[in-house]
Amino acid sequence: MAPKLPPKPQREQAKVLFRYDAQNDDELTIKEGDIITIISKENEDAGWWKGELNGRIALFPDNFVEIIKQPLPPPQPQPAN
Repeated sequence: MAPKLPPKPQREQAKVLFRYDAQNDDELTIKEGDIITIISKENEDAGWWKGELNGRIALFPDNFVEIIKQPLPPPQPQPAN
């Protein structure tokens, strides 16, 4: 039996709070309620993150979203001594 691999770390996600219409080709058009997968928070332009929405990767304004808190994994049982 193959060893069980640890789960892949999930990428952070953010929920869109306000609509934003892309002004350039490298930007996402987002609307309230969209869920964006965050690719990078480190970009040349402060205030912009790179994310994926509907298969498209582009920039979006970071102040238009809120990070979705991921639930903590359940604690692993400790072996009895």
